[in-house]
Amino acid sequence: MAPSFGRHRDPLGPALFTLTIHGITSVVKSDLNVWYLDHGCISGDPQTVLNEAAIIGNGLSSVGLEINNSKCELLIVNNTTSQERSQTTKLFQDVFPSISIPAPDLWQLLGSSLHQDSTPLYLEAKTKMLDNIIENLELIEPHQEFFILKNCLSIPKLIYLLRRAPCFKCKEKLEVFDTAIKTNMEKICNVSFGNENWSQASLPIRHAGLGLCSAADLSLPCFLSSSHACKDLVNRLLPSLNLQIPYGDVNDAIDDWPKHHDSSPREKGIEVVWDDLACRDTLNSLININNPWNHCQLLAAQESHTAAWSEAFPIASIGNLLSPDELRIAIALRTGAKIFESTKCCCGKIVDELGLHGLPCTRNAGCFPRQSIINFILKRSLTRIGLPSTLELVGLTNDGRRSNGLTLGPWYRGLSLVWDARVVDTFSQGHYKDSARQAGSAATKAEVTKCQRYHDLQSNYHFQPVAIETTGVYGKSTTPF
Repeated sequence: MAPSFGRHRDPLGPALFTLTIHGITSVVKSDLNVWYLDHGCISGDPQTVLNEAAIIGNGLSSVGLEINNSKCELLIVNNTTSQERSQTTKLFQDVFPSISIPAPDLWQLLGSSLHQDSTPLYLEAKTKMLDNIIENLELIEPHQEFFILKNCLSIPKLIYLLRRAPCFKCKEKLEVFDTAIKTNMEKICNVSFGNENWSQASLPIRHAGLGLCSAADLSLPCFLSSSHACKDLVNRLLPSLNLQIPYGDVNDAIDDWPKHHDSSPREKGIEVVWDDLACRDTLNSLININNPWNHCQLLAAQESHTAAWSEAFPIASIGNLLSPDELRIAIALRTGAKIFESTKCCCGKIVDELGLHGLPCTRNAGCFPRQSIINFILKRSLTRIGLPSTLELVGLTNDGRRSNGLTLGPWYRGLSLVWDARVVDTFSQGHYKDSARQAGSAATKAEVTKCQRYHDLQSNYHFQPVAIETTGVYGKSTTPF
């Protein structure tokens, strides 16, 4: 039974309120006597619970408070006969006329089911809610839709249920939820995901994905980590229970884990540790040893900064909002999905469905602006820290070479900074073999080339090469800079 009292809006109100009722609630001797602000839960045989509720009610009356009968719930958890249930119901209704007695499949705590049979119903409700919300999101920009879906409406809406209930036993319902996320993502970004593309997109950002985590894949890590993490707390709340792992559904989850994964983590109470093992297994299954371009794409996607665009708030006024085409291309390039139909480029070469040819093509109008934008960002950033600079300055070298930028004040040890930027294609014929072995190798090679070209400047200036690959990977020297 959970009595509820009036809520307080004053920030200090909850603390003062709990101090007021602490002495009253401490008198209760039930094995389960837990409270959070004005919500409490006590358990025991019917007469004991009724007596304890009367003690609480009398104590509250002495300080000017009362139990709100209409917000109280009675859960009869033992397998009793219908006659015993009727007697218990009448016993409580005589004292609390407005008390609610929900059916077992409606038992819930903070939006999670307390009865295993009702878990599929909650998963269905979450899927329906997702579809309804997405329909309303179509009025805003696709990039904003993607950001809200990823960070607010997909797994974040389901994570508590996955931790609390044995959802891993409802694989079909979880797959329906995942399918709903995939379908809505295809609508938002206008990309058709194949099975492998979606498997990668369902991975966390740190594992080369888009952060649209799969509910089916998360169900075991969430439930196992939560069960191990809360064991000590449960034993403190219910010392007579002496809870030990494995038990019940946890035992089933532990038995189910080896069917999908080869090893188990040592720190069993941390969800991310379980999830990392599962993600690595998925990532390994995606690697095609006969396809070096596949290696390049997956290695690059695991590097930091390559998905920074997906983490930034999509606000147009600060330049972070991608257009629908930019969003489509960014997602397709990261996941290896099809961008458009194969065709012949104006340079005479064939453009495949992945669109990789467009990155290094000399006839592509976007090649030169990439480097210009990098120089503009560097110049603006240096100005913000009080170090003005100039671009494309002539005269630093005798042979007419022009570096991209020069600071007008000293940068390091009294020397001005000279930088030269370059964008390198990860998938080009000259780089893809090295990129398939080590992410960022193409950018690092470009940095070495830049240093050799401007070696004569390094005695009078602090030279900094800036190399960024088309997949977003930085060179070794560029990253700390």
